[in-house]
Amino acid sequence: MTADTDVMRGRSNQQSVARLCAPAACSLLGPVLLLTPHAGGNTVDRTVITCGAIVLILLTIARMTLILTQLKRQSHALEELAMQDELTGLANRRRFEQALRTVMADGRAHVALLGLNGFKSVNDELGRRAGDRALCSLAQRLERAVPADALLARIGGDEFAVLLAGRSAAETGALAEELAARLREPVHAGGHDLLVGVGIGLATGERDEPTEVLRRAEAAMYAAKRAGQTYRCWEPAMDEQSTGHAKLGAEMQIGLDAGQFRVVYQPIVTLPERRIAAVEALVRWEHPQRGMVSPAQFVPVAEQNGLIVELGAWILRTACRQMARWRAELGDSAPGRVSVNVSARQLARPGFARTVADTLAETGLPPHCLFVEVTETAVFEGGQAVTTLHERRAGRRALSARLPTAAGLLLQPSRRRARFRPGTYPDRRRGGCRRRWSGAPPASRTRPPAERDLGRRLLARGLPVCERKGGISELTGSRCRGGRRRTPDGRGRWRPGVPATSRRGL
Repeated sequence: MTADTDVMRGRSNQQSVARLCAPAACSLLGPVLLLTPHAGGNTVDRTVITCGAIVLILLTIARMTLILTQLKRQSHALEELAMQDELTGLANRRRFEQALRTVMADGRAHVALLGLNGFKSVNDELGRRAGDRALCSLAQRLERAVPADALLARIGGDEFAVLLAGRSAAETGALAEELAARLREPVHAGGHDLLVGVGIGLATGERDEPTEVLRRAEAAMYAAKRAGQTYRCWEPAMDEQSTGHAKLGAEMQIGLDAGQFRVVYQPIVTLPERRIAAVEALVRWEHPQRGMVSPAQFVPVAEQNGLIVELGAWILRTACRQMARWRAELGDSAPGRVSVNVSARQLARPGFARTVADTLAETGLPPHCLFVEVTETAVFEGGQAVTTLHERRAGRRALSARLPTAAGLLLQPSRRRARFRPGTYPDRRRGGCRRRWSGAPPASRTRPPAERDLGRRLLARGLPVCERKGGISELTGSRCRGGRRRTPDGRGRWRPGVPATSRRGL
């Protein structure tokens, strides 16, 4: 944009110089005629020549004045064009930084940086035109929400910034909540209704470089995205964290290409028979220097930089390929299905359903053998994620919403909530449920209404021993997954379908 503007400005200057030189050269014709004797030897009427020269000079001056006025208008228009975002009509980064510098010269400035979540997939799957329409719609919403004395700018592909002066930290936080609420409303693009998530970073500057203030706001924005919060205020510790995450993200790409990731399988045991009937595919990263890296460390980074899409597709292919191999080798003793976790960013891609179908066709795995687990966050984001859920549910029993280890159970597709019996709540660390107050029956002996409402089995997670106090084992037709004593295995040392009664834990 800046290069095009400079080229246009250079061409305009060249044309203006040519237009000025032509009248100036003509205005010199009168004095030349006055000083040149007539060719026939007779003296030319100097009065006529003088009057003509004066008229020519006046016309030249008027013409030059008009040209200079037009030149100033063009220069002003080019300057405005250089300070404006071509797509949305908002201020661009250059104008924002200039305004930020001016505000900080007089006092303290507050900056709110808004980064859209997963917007790149909209351009990739729906096309650039649909993405541009969505951006324009979002820009109009933000314009209606920001105060009149604030400056709204689009400083990146999917990033907006708001400049505030004379505001307190509380007022800036309230504005961030308002902006996030406006962006949560569905936006129509490419024939789809999309719900766009956003992370907002807040930073304060006072006699600092504009680029430094924007860098702080960016670090806070990524911290908000990682924490799943609406906004975060910048703290010095975020700089070191951002650097570490950027380094970890680069190492993840190298590790994925070098084969450092592997898939392990967690048994899922039926109750009360205690037979291994299914497995859950989990990813592990064996870093050559860091050692075993916890998924809690690298999964949020992969979500942030978009690598989760490539990593998730690899996990899906690997798990389906292994499941097909078990079915061929073990026959009826093979597990009934393999469960694969799917992130919100994967599910938000319009082509995710096609990816799953292609993977099943490539590996030869029947659709009923694949169980895709969707987190409650992905479903609550709605939009394309919910559309993908319904696409995958058509004719297949291949999707389920993961039951969160919070206060309730997420139910799909009705999006209802069923709660545990009063007095208990799920506790993954201790296995089963913990009692909040006395007088309530053990939750492990109470079938949650989610199971009855949807006609599905209950999967109890994080149980160290299946026979623990005989509670969970009474849930006939349900299943449980081991925790501390039955760790995931990637080498097939356990045999699917074999009773687990004689084993330690699950």
